[in-house]
Amino acid sequence: MVTDEQRMQELESRTERLEARIRQVERSLPGRSAPNELAAPPVRRSVPPPPAPPRRQTDRPAATPPPFVPRRPATEARLQDLDLEQFLGGRVLAWVGGAAVISGLALLLALGMSQGWIGVEARTLMAGGLSLALLWAGTWLHERHGRAQAAQATIGTALCGLFMTLIVAAPVYHLMPVGVALVLAFVTGALATGLAVRWSAPVIGALGITGAVLAPILVQAPATGATIAFEAIAVASAVVVLLRERWDWLALGVFVVSAPQWLSWLADERSAWVTVGVLCLFGGLYAAAALGFELRMPSAKLRPASAFLLGLNALTLSVAGWFLLNMLGEHDLAVGFLVVLAAVHAAAGLAGRRSPRVSNDIGLLCLTLAVVLADVAFSLTVGGPARTVGFAAAGVAFALLLRGERRGNDTFLSELGLGGHIALSALQALRDVDVAQLLSPGAAPGAVAGLVAVAAGCLVSARLAEAGRPQWRVALDVTGLAATAVVALLTLDGAALTVAWAAQAVALARIAVLRDDPIARTAAMVHLVAAGVFALGDQAAPAGLLSGGTELGPAALGLGALAAASGACARVLQRTDPAIRTLTAAVPAVLLYLASLTVVALSPAALDGGAVQQGQLQLSALWSLAGVGTLLLGLSGRSRPLRLAGLGLLGLTAAKVFLYDLAALTSVYRVGSFLGLGLLLLLAAIAYQRMRPEPLGAGSS
Repeated sequence: MVTDEQRMQELESRTERLEARIRQVERSLPGRSAPNELAAPPVRRSVPPPPAPPRRQTDRPAATPPPFVPRRPATEARLQDLDLEQFLGGRVLAWVGGAAVISGLALLLALGMSQGWIGVEARTLMAGGLSLALLWAGTWLHERHGRAQAAQATIGTALCGLFMTLIVAAPVYHLMPVGVALVLAFVTGALATGLAVRWSAPVIGALGITGAVLAPILVQAPATGATIAFEAIAVASAVVVLLRERWDWLALGVFVVSAPQWLSWLADERSAWVTVGVLCLFGGLYAAAALGFELRMPSAKLRPASAFLLGLNALTLSVAGWFLLNMLGEHDLAVGFLVVLAAVHAAAGLAGRRSPRVSNDIGLLCLTLAVVLADVAFSLTVGGPARTVGFAAAGVAFALLLRGERRGNDTFLSELGLGGHIALSALQALRDVDVAQLLSPGAAPGAVAGLVAVAAGCLVSARLAEAGRPQWRVALDVTGLAATAVVALLTLDGAALTVAWAAQAVALARIAVLRDDPIARTAAMVHLVAAGVFALGDQAAPAGLLSGGTELGPAALGLGALAAASGACARVLQRTDPAIRTLTAAVPAVLLYLASLTVVALSPAALDGGAVQQGQLQLSALWSLAGVGTLLLGLSGRSRPLRLAGLGLLGLTAAKVFLYDLAALTSVYRVGSFLGLGLLLLLAAIAYQRMRPEPLGAGSS
């Protein structure tokens, strides 16, 4: 019977063996030093150990684990396996050899013709036979030995040789009809493309597709309908192959190679409907290449190749269609073509946004192209104020879209559409406005209507797009208010313009308080300043204080409106607004200025100098009385600003009397001016001494 002490000793021995195994495994790890010894086993009790139990048959010595060998990364293994010898021998050598063969064939065809070494037929047959032999050899090598670079280089060399043979056979040597050469070139391209698809070899596919699309140019085929039909078939075949093999990078190459061919043919075409048909045919093929690849290979983001091809296709079709159809005298058809092109892009964009297989960006791009094309068609069709109204309405539509959008790309394109259309409407409106009309009333109704449309579009768009976009609201509000101010400048004159701007200032101040809008507050101050500047320059010029030639009716209307607007704005704004003090002070200042003009203008003719002398005397008296009255109000009301205003006005009067009246007035008026000023100043001094406020910090007596 096994006791508890024996079980304990057996457990301790097994623990020691396990620790030994762990240390052995850790020592076998490369690059690691031997770990510290594990904690010593617990101290055994001092009782004499019992005899060890007999060893069981199942207990075997611990087996030595195999050494740990780290695995090389896959990239490092490939870099070590691909040495310089294999690179030069397997790739560079093959393609350099192919280039040498192509150069030799070119020399055979060119120098043989110039030097007369062999006959025309023999040279063509030799070049064609060698190209076919290379094509067979490359195909055999690839089928037997796999995707070797040498086999692909051989096939590429053979394709170039076949296309060069067809070039010299048809247009140079005239050994075969051009139609036969076109068919053979297409067959060669189709064969190369088929091999490329079978072997997934993009280089061979590029040679075959490019050769087939370039076949009319290579054989110098005449520009006929059959040639364009052959080109359309070649492009369609290329699009099918590109979509099947997912070679999106080749689609742009097909466009660059094929577009100049049918565009040059359309330049000599005399049928408008044939021109439209060819444009639609090739435009549809290019669009299918871009959109079809997006359908076949869905992606969350827009691919650069597809985006560039769509944009380039739309640009080419719109420009070519407009100029070619106008050259044929079909202006209405040209505009209709642009409208249909915009509608097709809009339909594609809406379908793309709803389709889960197409990225949202491709739909947005199509919608953007549709908007641009529609703008071009609209601007070519409509002119004057109607164009301005249309652009402004489009800006409002984009603001409405922007109101409900939350995604980044959608927001960016909608903001771009909003800003672009508002800018177009403003530029069109300014284009319709004559600069000379800004200084005189009676502007053209069309220009005014355009500016009204700009103002309405900006203000409405600002309200629609203001949520979370303060910068857009500021820009749109500023543009709309500026357009409103210009409308008033074009339609009104004299005191009526001052009244209009003053009324707008009051309305904007009210809006600023109701909506807590700092832009409206700033605009109110700007309108008020503009009204004051215009009033001083038009109805109440400062020169009237000297000459007395002011027309009191317009001056009273303009300055009265300015004073009333200043007071109304001061009452409308919040009490903590710092502009209230300035606006409150502006009311009596404007009224005093109006009274000064009135005193000088209404002065009767008198002795020794006439109305001008009498007017200046009355002006000095008015300012003196106003200064004393203001000072007395400030003293009685304990208002320091009023006291300072009164003292300032008295100082201004004293400066006028001593500097102007003394030099300009005659003796009688000079005496009266000095006496009146002196008496009033003495009165003001006595009143100040009796009613002056106590100094700050002074105690009671």
